[in-house]
Amino acid sequence: MAPVNPENAARKERLEQAVAEARASKKPNYSALARKYNVKRESLTYHLREAPPTESLRNRMSQEQRAVMLKYVQQLDDANILVSGGLIEVTGNYLLQRDAGGRECKLLSKMWSYRYLERLTIEFKNQKKAHVNLKRLKAEHLDAFADYFRLLKSKIEEHNIGPSNIYNMSLGFQFHQRGLRRGVATDIEGSDTSAAARLKSGALTIIECVAANGFAVPPLFVVKGETHLEWWDDSPDVPEGARESTSPTGWVTPNLAMHWIRHFDAHTKSRVSRGQKRLLLVDGHESHFPPEFFDICATRKIVVLSFVPFSQELLQPLDGQPFLEYEEILHSDINNGEAPLTDKDEFLAQVMSARRVAFNEQTIRDMFANCGIWPLDPEKILQPLQKQLDEAPAPREVPNEPTPEPRAPSPPPRAIRIVRARAEEAVALQKKDAKQVMNQLRQIYNLNLKTCGMVLQLQDDLKKRMEFEEQRSQNRRTPTEVPPRRNIKTSRLVFSRVAKRKLAAQARRRKSLAKYGISGARKRPEVSEAMEID
Repeated sequence: MAPVNPENAARKERLEQAVAEARASKKPNYSALARKYNVKRESLTYHLREAPPTESLRNRMSQEQRAVMLKYVQQLDDANILVSGGLIEVTGNYLLQRDAGGRECKLLSKMWSYRYLERLTIEFKNQKKAHVNLKRLKAEHLDAFADYFRLLKSKIEEHNIGPSNIYNMSLGFQFHQRGLRRGVATDIEGSDTSAAARLKSGALTIIECVAANGFAVPPLFVVKGETHLEWWDDSPDVPEGARESTSPTGWVTPNLAMHWIRHFDAHTKSRVSRGQKRLLLVDGHESHFPPEFFDICATRKIVVLSFVPFSQELLQPLDGQPFLEYEEILHSDINNGEAPLTDKDEFLAQVMSARRVAFNEQTIRDMFANCGIWPLDPEKILQPLQKQLDEAPAPREVPNEPTPEPRAPSPPPRAIRIVRARAEEAVALQKKDAKQVMNQLRQIYNLNLKTCGMVLQLQDDLKKRMEFEEQRSQNRRTPTEVPPRRNIKTSRLVFSRVAKRKLAAQARRRKSLAKYGISGARKRPEVSEAMEID
């Protein structure tokens, strides 16, 4: 480690003291502070322009949280779950809120999650979600389905998993005051909206899970709100083992996902032998998998595998006949008024009755078989898709239109042309031998010397010309000099025109008087004041 210069350390300490005093003052005098602490004023103002650490900087993820995030990304990749920006954002905010201990903290932005994905290694890079549209099937979709079945086969063979330990979990239904909400909302005429205070818009969600051998895990009911239903434990229609939990929005949150995986383990661990693992097939929704979810699954020997994104209607057993029949029964009962929303016990009894009809063992086994999961038969999915892709009409050919004549490219700007010419000259110069290059450089040097001499001579001539023009312009601007005024002496009188006329009149008068012998000459007055030239 390099030694620390004591002068630099002392100067840094003085600068920090000056900055602290300046920030503590309302109107700091930077010059006075710089003289007081013997620092440069420019350094002081530069450090004062830097913003102090804000709350957003303090709320960045710590090293421990980043390590948890990286491990979480690896677990998502192993489970065939697409690592998306939304999933990273939800998980990062979950970690910050979990470690904040109830304190308010600033959440991560959407762009932070995408920047985090850019910093990951190539195998975890974010990929664009391809929406599987059965009406517009593409060849790359078939590759994704084939990869999923290969991964499913490897999981089953690696852990020797049988049909009793292959499970599918799915978010079932969300009920609201207008009826059943699973793509269809039913209006009920004359329904009393005040009676079902807790079963109103988005107030009840059911999470279901079934096994490939027909076993159904007791459901988890998610009630919208913050307090639990008081009548839940006393209701005779609640199935054995079913649980009830709350959510502010009525949907599944990371905390509810943790509650459900413990609920799932409690009802399925007795069905496996010692050391055997369970396979859980899920969708890749971002709110279902907090980081602790995979830790609990690894501890309790649960292998998680996700379907191809946006393909649940093809690959997920619960999205087939069980839920369709479930929905059809409730839809019919609600429209006919047989499932009243005004009485909670009767409504729950009707829901459980429809569930018992829809979730029978044979229906569940048939759906696992139709999805190609058990018995494992990928051709049940791949063959119809391949046939649909082969029978798809060819894209319509657009009639050939006359192609317009290409425009002549506009010439580049003059600066670009000069740069290109110089670059070409440099490249051509490199191809010549050293002797020829030296001769050319010598010629260029001599030419530059002559050019410099000519430039100096031209500068001297211009300087002299400018001095001459400046002197000439000054002469043109100089006004004609006016002779100074001078006093008229008494011995040498200079009379004005008026005085001359008076004297001439007096002379004529004296002459006329003298003609008749009359002496009428007057004494000539003395001139006491100087007279100016007219």
